[in-house]
Amino acid sequence: MSRSTAAAPRLSPAARLAQCQRLHAESLAQPEQFWHREAAALSWVRSPERSFEGDLSEGDVSWFGDGLLNVTLSCVDRHAAATPERPALVWLRPEGDVETLTYRALRQQMCRMANVLLREGVRPADRVAVYLPVGAPLVVALLACARVGAVHLCVPVQADPPWLRRALRVARARLLVTANEAHVQGERLALWERADEALNGLGRVEAVLVQRRTGARVPLAYARDHDLERALALARPTCAPALVQGEDGLLLVAAAGEDGARPVLHGAAGFLLQALLVQREALGVRPGDRVLCPSDVGGPRSDVLFGALALGATLVLDERGDALKQLDALGVTHVLASAADLAGAPAARLPRTTVLLDAAWGGSADLHAVWSSEGAGLLLAHWPGVGATPLFGVDPVVLDTRGMPVPRGAEGELCTRASWPAQPRTLESDHARFVDQRLHRFPGLYRTLERCQVLPDGGLAWTGREHEAALVGLTSAEPLSGPLGHA
Repeated sequence: MSRSTAAAPRLSPAARLAQCQRLHAESLAQPEQFWHREAAALSWVRSPERSFEGDLSEGDVSWFGDGLLNVTLSCVDRHAAATPERPALVWLRPEGDVETLTYRALRQQMCRMANVLLREGVRPADRVAVYLPVGAPLVVALLACARVGAVHLCVPVQADPPWLRRALRVARARLLVTANEAHVQGERLALWERADEALNGLGRVEAVLVQRRTGARVPLAYARDHDLERALALARPTCAPALVQGEDGLLLVAAAGEDGARPVLHGAAGFLLQALLVQREALGVRPGDRVLCPSDVGGPRSDVLFGALALGATLVLDERGDALKQLDALGVTHVLASAADLAGAPAARLPRTTVLLDAAWGGSADLHAVWSSEGAGLLLAHWPGVGATPLFGVDPVVLDTRGMPVPRGAEGELCTRASWPAQPRTLESDHARFVDQRLHRFPGLYRTLERCQVLPDGGLAWTGREHEAALVGLTSAEPLSGPLGHA
């Protein structure tokens, strides 16, 4: 079952706000009807008969659990069949050139990588860690994990060996995908050397796939390390998708709470559907649009990656860091960026849809977002001068330390009164801690671990995360950007 992912004609901010408010109200008043209808936007092998089942108070949450799908059918295959020559990825490489992958080429590369994973023994529900810079190989690796039903954890390239080691251990990773080196801000990071140090004595990781991004030679460890380019050259460009239930795991993102590097798990169907709806309705992304997210699309912004591809849009991947200076040449229609990203960008050249991902900013962003730091998507949208609304399924309340709603102008912790499809399901290997941390402090509510200020017009502005000190204390280096640190 699937229906068109095309959006309505471009709407003004006021019209888009009104549409999102209407859909949000329906998602709370008639949730079963709303989510059953919207689920048709995905490509299902067996359509779900039920949307939500469970009891939020104990973390017993299931969305579309009786449905059968593979998220790559929605993100890649249907576009490769309908519009095979449409660009899927535009990759600004650090070497100075730009590489474009069509949906046909993306499907072929994804399938080659999926076959490599299968050859290395990766099976559904296995954990795979991906330690690559932002670029086409990263996207291909994440999609390949989904293709075979594996659950991926994306690690930022700045992660030092102690942090990487802890992430691999906590996630129970069976395989690691990395590169010999990565270009970061004009310098080369020796990823394989860091990975080799992190893996010393860590027996659970059975194999390491190493991409040769530069000419630097690395002494691959016998029986453990494998040359990824050679393996891809030998693999078939066809791979049948592993069919998973809607509630099966898709990805891990490190939690924003006390446990630091312990990641939360996201369910496949709910995560993808929420990502698609947010970009289609709140951001107005349409097939063929070009979406740039200078922040790491492999971590808490994974919903940008999966949502844009599910809509048939084009992801612009900025590995060399200068995409904001050439938006017109790249044809970018949507920019999703932090205030730090936008600080050096000429406001007059930003596209109409510029989304601010963090705190208030004095530039020309037309939408300020409260975006989850752990992959749960865009929770609330605020169009400056127009109005604000929570997004689909999110029923928010901002509380003080006593559990009382804060007045306008005050700051507190963002909680929700109900589950929504992209809600994190559990902490990896520690559901008891997840329930105690997220659900027991304020009975009947889910703690997002985000902090917000209530604005005079009733909108919310993101101000930080709970337990920030626990997060930054995890590394011996500077705080990281991505799924194991600051978003």
